[in-house]
Amino acid sequence: DQRFDGEYGQLFLDSISGNYEYIPNAAAVQALKANSSESFTLYANDGLAIDAQTLRVNIVAQNDTPEISLTTNAATYVDTAKNDAFDRIISGNAIASDRDANETATFSAIGGVADTSRAGFDIRLDGDLGSVFLNSEIGYFEFVPNKVAMNALDSDDSNSFVIVVTDASGATANAALTINVTAANDTPEIAVGENDTATAILTEATQADQGLVASGSLTASDRDIDQTASVNVDAVSAGGATEGLQISSADLIAMMSVNLGAVIDAGETQA
Repeated sequence: DQRFDGEYGQLFLDSISGNYEYIPNAAAVQALKANSSESFTLYANDGLAIDAQTLRVNIVAQNDTPEISLTTNAATYVDTAKNDAFDRIISGNAIASDRDANETATFSAIGGVADTSRAGFDIRLDGDLGSVFLNSEIGYFEFVPNKVAMNALDSDDSNSFVIVVTDASGATANAALTINVTAANDTPEIAVGENDTATAILTEATQADQGLVASGSLTASDRDIDQTASVNVDAVSAGGATEGLQISSADLIAMMSVNLGAVIDAGETQA
């Protein structure tokens, strides 16, 4: 029928029988980082005399492990057959909590390095598909995709970046940001490169003694890093002074010597 409030719990007393119970305040006890105690004085009174006894409750403290959560913990990019921009930046906050009172927290990333090249950040963590930039004081982070690496995928892939919170006593907790990429087979390209030519010129008068031979090259490319690419010739057109020449595209193709094998091997992107 009586209650006494302490700093770390409550004492309930039956004034008739003298039975008592101490019920701890879990939050207050968890918040301790150093040992502590509290005392309650109980009295017995028979109407003629009073006696007192002290109940002492000792609490052995321990540093509690912090907790961490991410406001954004996953994101997905979708590749297509074209040259995708992949310019979407993923951002979020690492949120830390600690049952210990007046605790501090700092943030880091497993495998991260010091880097202040991006304004507002001081840690960088590189992955195969991009980089995470982290502010170690407030936990704000951004993922910046690697456009070339994402376009180069021909099968689905993912990266995980582990962000760590550390309290003042060195206890840690981790949370992961997962970046997924849904891959696609990119369309190969063929073009007239810097040292290429789209035409070959035959001049009979000047080449008669050497045979009518002309050569040239084109540049083939494929953004997918693990793809092979081959070439074939569908048609050849003749222009210029061709009057009297009854020659078809098939005839011209038969005259050509073209490397029709794999011009781009796995691991290459251009030939």
